[in-house]
Amino acid sequence: MPFVSKDRLIYVGIEADYSGIGLEEVTRILTEDLGVTPIGSSLRSLANVQRRIFALRTPDPDATMKSLSRGAKKAGLVGVERLQATVLDSGVDPFTGTIARLVENNLDKIWASWIGPRGETLWLFHESRLTRRTLEKGLEKYEVRPNFHHRPFELSFTGEKEPDYAALETLAVQKLDLLRASRLEKGLSLDVYLRDFDSLLLIEHGGSLHVCPDFAGILLSDAKDEVAAWSVTFYGTGFPFL
Repeated sequence: MPFVSKDRLIYVGIEADYSGIGLEEVTRILTEDLGVTPIGSSLRSLANVQRRIFALRTPDPDATMKSLSRGAKKAGLVGVERLQATVLDSGVDPFTGTIARLVENNLDKIWASWIGPRGETLWLFHESRLTRRTLEKGLEKYEVRPNFHHRPFELSFTGEKEPDYAALETLAVQKLDLLRASRLEKGLSLDVYLRDFDSLLLIEHGGSLHVCPDFAGILLSDAKDEVAAWSVTFYGTGFPFL
C-alpha cells in the first residue's frame, strides 16, 4: 500500500461511570461534542468497569489529546489518558481470558487487553509510566513469558531517483524498535517489535482500514517529495479495532 494518509490511530483510555452515563452517550460526546472519530468498538477493562479503551482517528494526536483533556470533566468524564500498546506472542499455548484478567488485575498501569483471533497475541494497553522491567516481572509472576511480538514490513521504492538505502537502513536501526533490518534490491525489510508505541499510521486501501508504524514520518521526513514513490507491504490482520 502507498503512504497516502496523514491520519494516525491513537489509543485513549477514558474513565467514566458507564453504568450511569452509558457507552452510547460517551461515544456521542466524543464524536459530537469533542469532534473526534472513534474506530471500531471500544474495549472494556477486565479489572475496572469504569475504564474503556477507544481507538481514535486524528491527523494531530497532540492537539486531539489537549482537546480531550480540556473537555473531559465538562463532559462528565472522570479521566482521559493517552496509552501505549505492547503486543506479546503466546508461543505454544494460546492466551486465554483468564491470563488477560490476571495481568490486568495485578499490573495497575495496564488499562485493558485484547487477545488475537486465535490467542496468538495479547495486546496490552498501558500507561507510558509502565517500565519494561516492571512489565516483564509482572508477567513472569503469572508464568507468562514476555515474548514480545514482532512483524515484518517491506518498504519498496518505485521512483526514478533512488535514495541512499544504506543511510535509510542506519536511520531505521537508530529510530525504530527492530529485531532486524536488511536491504532489498529497491527498499528495506524491517522486522519491527510492536511494543511501547502510542500511535500507528492509518491507511485506507481497497475499501478497508489498515495500520502500520509511521515509516514515512520517521524515515522519510527529510524527503517529503519522495514519499509518494514508496509503498509498504505487510501482513495486516490481527490488529484490534479494525
